Amino acid sequence: MITPRRVLFVPLAMSIGALIGACGSTTSLAAVAKTTTTAASASPTLVASPLSPTGSTSTTLPSTTTTSPSVVPTQVSQTYSKSGSSPSFSVNISYPVISGMTSSSAQNGINSQIYGAVASWANSFMQNVAMAASSGSGPNGVSNLTGSYKVTLLDARLASFQFVLNTAAAAASAPNTSIQALTFSLASGTVLSLSDLFGTNNSFLTTLSNQARAQLTTQLAAQGVPSAQIQSAPGLNPLLSNFAAFNITSNSLILGFSQGQVISSAIGDLTVNIPLVDLKSIIDPTGPLANP
Repeated sequence: MITPRRVLFVPLAMSIGALIGACGSTTSLAAVAKTTTTAASASPTLVASPLSPTGSTSTTLPSTTTTSPSVVPTQVSQTYSKSGSSPSFSVNISYPVISGMTSSSAQNGINSQIYGAVASWANSFMQNVAMAASSGSGPNGVSNLTGSYKVTLLDARLASFQFVLNTAAAAASAPNTSIQALTFSLASGTVLSLSDLFGTNNSFLTTLSNQARAQLTTQLAAQGVPSAQIQSAPGLNPLLSNFAAFNITSNSLILGFSQGQVISSAIGDLTVNIPLVDLKSIIDPTGPLANP
C-alpha cells in the first residue's frame, strides 16, 4: 500500500512587525496576476496585493483630504485579488483604506502599512503553494486564500482593524483560519503595540494570560474541552507573541487566537473580549487607553 505524502503549509499567523514592508518580495509562481479594487462603505473584505512574476500592477490610494482634527476619518474597503496557474491559486483579501485625516503623511503611512501587511500575507501563501508544487507532492486542485476584516475602532485618535484569513490549500487536509490585527495612532501614523498600551514592563502579560484563560475555559466548556487543557495551553502563556493579534474598541481589548494556537485545530479560531475597566490597574497612564 502506498502511503500518500502530506505537505505542511506554514501558518499565515505571523507577527505584524515581520510583515510590514515585506511586500517587495517576489514569487517564482508562473502566475497570471490580476488586481481589482472595489470601493464600498459597507462591511469590508480582505484584499490581495499585486505580486506577479510576469508583470506588476499598482493600486493608487485615494487622494488625501484635509479635515478638522476633531473630525473622524472614514474608510472604504478595497480588494486585493490574484490568481495563477501551474500551480493553480487564487487570492482575494479585503482591506481598509483611510481618508479624511488632517495629516496627509500619517494617512499615507497608515494606508501603506495596511497594504504592505496584506501583500505579505498573500506572498506567504503563494510561496507555500509554490514550495508544494516544486516538491512534487502537491495534488491537483486550486489553493485559495480569502480574507475579510472588520473595524473595531475608528475615531479621531485611533484606528483598529481585525483581519480573518482563510486558507484552503490543495495539499492540505482541511482549511486553516488565522487572525491578524493592526491598530494605529492616527496622530503619528504608526502601528501600536501592547507595550504602547500597557507600558514596557511586560508584567501586564500575566494579567492578559489569566483573563484569556478564564474566558476561554468558560467558552470551551460547552464543547467538552477540559479546564486543565486551557490552563496549561502554551498558546496562552504570558508572551508578547501569544497576544500579537489584539484590537481595541471604545471600551474593551480584543485578543484573537488563530486556529490551533490554543487548542485542537478542530475548534477553529478564538477571541476574547476584556473590558478596559478590568484592565485599569495595568493601563499605561500616559498611553492612548488612558487618554481618550
